[in-house]
Amino acid sequence: MYAGLIDPSEIFVDGTHIKAAANSHKYRKEMVDQQAKFMSEHKEVFAYSAQVACDKHYWALAYTVEVGNVHDS
Repeated sequence: MYAGLIDPSEIFVDGTHIKAAANSHKYRKEMVDQQAKFMSEHKEVFAYSAQVACDKHYWALAYTVEVGNVHDS
């Protein structure tokens, strides 16, 4: 920021679900929270969710990686 490369006046956040490289035949059934059951209406896959915050010059400012069964809103 001191060098003027990052402009925090506009920050954009984007999230995406990424399919995990996992064997779908090896899993165990567990009870999940009501929030996670929202995702069960879609095709079940092993995935995770990644969110990235960028400035208007496309510099990545921060990121998070979460489990894929949590709604990203």
